[in-house]
Amino acid sequence: MKTLIVEISRIRQMMGIIESIEDDKKISDEYMSYLRNRSIDDQLNQTNDNNYQELRIKASEAGGRLAQYEKIENATSLDELINLFSKDWEFKDYVRNNFCGDEEIDGIIEVLCIFSGGSNEEYLGKERCNWHRSVFSNLTIDTNLLDLIPGLKEKALKLKRISSTNKIKSNFETTRPNIEKNKQSISADQYISKLNYSDVGYNNVDTGGSMRKYAEAISKEDPNEVESLVKSLISRFKDLMTTKVNKEISRAGMSESWAYWDVGKQLYFYNNPEESNYKLGNPLTDESIQQTIINRMIGWEVTNGGKKPNGDKYSSKELANIGETYI
Repeated sequence: MKTLIVEISRIRQMMGIIESIEDDKKISDEYMSYLRNRSIDDQLNQTNDNNYQELRIKASEAGGRLAQYEKIENATSLDELINLFSKDWEFKDYVRNNFCGDEEIDGIIEVLCIFSGGSNEEYLGKERCNWHRSVFSNLTIDTNLLDLIPGLKEKALKLKRISSTNKIKSNFETTRPNIEKNKQSISADQYISKLNYSDVGYNNVDTGGSMRKYAEAISKEDPNEVESLVKSLISRFKDLMTTKVNKEISRAGMSESWAYWDVGKQLYFYNNPEESNYKLGNPLTDESIQQTIINRMIGWEVTNGGKKPNGDKYSSKELANIGETYI
């Protein structure tokens, strides 16, 4: 197996498709820094600048790669990693085009399943699993397969350690039922700073009204779950803007606040249905609600801030419908 992996790595290197995550982040940061420091008019005046166009193309390509890397980085369990390689077709296509073939992907799933203590039949299906075993009948499945994809081995080993630690902790807590668990929390006041677009330089001092209600709704949830969801929404949004919409993201779109805002809004109305004509659902668990949030932001971007040609504003539902047409 080690010989096979070395040969695959050598071929990838010859083809020039070994990317550096840090280099890609540097390219994206450079491009985003350019956008933040210039007005829309300045950006439009640069369309004939070859250096600007080259930077934009590089940033678009780097963004596409980073969107896939972030899926690995943002995984919070071995099951999430396994699902990436078994059920996320966009991710699998990227891996196929850049790193390895289906046989190696199945091998990676098997390694991850060994880490998690589960069976890969759940993810590959019994028939494909038997085929995979026949293909690898003379090979030893080991962790070297994870080296094919940048950052995967480190992430998988970290999640494996966390999983083992959680099992030990769970067993300990079972024997000590009277020990009160420390529950992490973030106050509504702390969430205000995540809702006011201050991370992109806006100075929104109105901390009452809807902002307060949504901040309070988020503060009642597990902050780790909220942060994980927000990062996932932003990653998926940026990926779609790059690969499907092909439109530069606005200053507001570069903020995390839109995601926190809509998650808070959905949570508030989910818990106060009498105040809403929204499609209700818990955004932390309902994937259709999560996709609607992303679609709505795409709709907002492509309509230049949610404005109709006559100056009126699109409704949230209209924006979501517009965004859905790009998916």
